[in-house]
Amino acid sequence: GPSPLTVTAHGVDKTYDGNSTATVTFTDNRSPGDTLTYTYTASFADKNIGTGKAVSVSDIVLGGPDASKYALVNTTASTTASISPAPLTVTATAQTKAYDGTTSATAAPTITSGSIQPGDTEPAWAETYDNKNEGTSKTLTPVTAAVNDGNGGANYAVTFVPNTGGVITAIPIEVTAVADSKVYDGTTSSAAPPTITSGSILLGDTAGFVQTYDTKHIGTGKTLSPSGLVNDGNGGANYTVTFANNTSGAITAKPITVTALT
Repeated sequence: GPSPLTVTAHGVDKTYDGNSTATVTFTDNRSPGDTLTYTYTASFADKNIGTGKAVSVSDIVLGGPDASKYALVNTTASTTASISPAPLTVTATAQTKAYDGTTSATAAPTITSGSIQPGDTEPAWAETYDNKNEGTSKTLTPVTAAVNDGNGGANYAVTFVPNTGGVITAIPIEVTAVADSKVYDGTTSSAAPPTITSGSILLGDTAGFVQTYDTKHIGTGKTLSPSGLVNDGNGGANYTVTFANNTSGAITAKPITVTALT
């Protein structure tokens, strides 16, 4: 009659694929030169990564040209194998925005290598600028986030890649001198502060503007000119400032009293 055949299963390691299906190979006590094949069902206890994970093998069926020579002793087996994390590359996306005093970016990083396995979902990927200040070729960096895989994201080995295509543009404001009148004091200084007549300064930044007369001499219809910058921690570069003069300045003569000596 057929010879008894005992099969031993050997687990095959795999990369995480979102399911618990396993692959095994078999060794047996067949006679040299005989050709046998097997069909089977094999699975891990769960889909998650791990080393030396238990693999259950069932429904082992013998096939092949020499199958009639043998009778299977066991139709089930057990072994172990490992599931390694699936590699995933997440790359920041280029973005341009106007200066807003923050490092936030509205663009979202994208998966540029690897894929999310069936049954899992992407998190809400986000990215940030390296700093809040205006400039070009700024670095955008993905914010670390875990894939929703039921295992705290551990089933994926995520590499986060920055993007140097970030741009923050300066925001425009207009600063206009205001009318002022003073008594001649030998200087061109004006005590009145110029005002922002277009645009606005963001919270956390402060105005650092002054205005001066065109000359120190008395007169009416004198030109007052603003100057200065916004105190933004970046030398004022986060703002593009347009200055507008005012021609309503006045410097009046300084009265003096002359007393004759006796």
